[in-house]
Amino acid sequence: MNEDKPGADAPLSNQAEESMRPRASNTNWANKLELPQALLDRLAGKHFALVDFESAELTTIAAMLDEIGAFGRALDNQRLRAQPSLLSSFDLCVCDLSALPPTGKLGVAADATTTPTLLVGSLDEILGHGVKNQQAPRDFLVKPWHPHDLLLRCFHLLQASGSAASPDRSMVEPTVIIADDDATTTTLIAALLRKHQVKAVIARDGGEAIHAAQNSQAQAMVLDVNMPKVNGFEVLQSVKHGRTTGAIKVAMLTSRQQETDVVRAFGLGADDYVVKPFNPLELVSRVKRLLRN
Repeated sequence: MNEDKPGADAPLSNQAEESMRPRASNTNWANKLELPQALLDRLAGKHFALVDFESAELTTIAAMLDEIGAFGRALDNQRLRAQPSLLSSFDLCVCDLSALPPTGKLGVAADATTTPTLLVGSLDEILGHGVKNQQAPRDFLVKPWHPHDLLLRCFHLLQASGSAASPDRSMVEPTVIIADDDATTTTLIAALLRKHQVKAVIARDGGEAIHAAQNSQAQAMVLDVNMPKVNGFEVLQSVKHGRTTGAIKVAMLTSRQQETDVVRAFGLGADDYVVKPFNPLELVSRVKRLLRN
């Protein structure tokens, strides 16, 4: 998914740019902001729909959610209008108003959903769009925003909604295929992904990997090269050229680090290339980045 928002408004002020600037991936938001444990516990594991944000703001929010154990998915209003039921799968919707024209409607993202919604924008945008039909708890955040304020408002929205009921995870919980003939590797990666509310499907050879791609509705795959029956390059080619599997993001995970192997993988459509031995947490971060895109 393309994170950049079409028809972006004029550049933000220097103050806003400083507030929205994406931080490095190793920033520990929870410690930096000294957030209450009750807030962290409430937001951990929650699924956030991030609607119409530009890439810089999206990166900032995604980094915060990663740190507190929550999961964010980039969406746009056009898709939500086409799939009105999609938002019911999320715990909370955070919507950037600046993508909408002055007379535009918020649509599903804020007007017709029962999902708690945080509207983010300038004061004029909020006044212009934030007073329409309200079927769910709603709050507003004026730009430039501070990370502490965003998380605190999300916390209060969830408290106000009393949403103890869990949404339908079948529509929002992403699925990742882990294709590797090494059981230790697949077990480790699967355990880490599950901690981030990502479903893992394990394939122990190339044939199983292709079958899983065709039948699991996965959004991403972690793919070894040296596997029995069908090697990783052949799996990659099959997945990327498949009518129903071509959209699957593929991160190669292999001990093969020759330039010819790397070039071949990207030439066949690989989205990332990680060399063994690997840092498990870094791999999970790369997979989550693929899921957001």
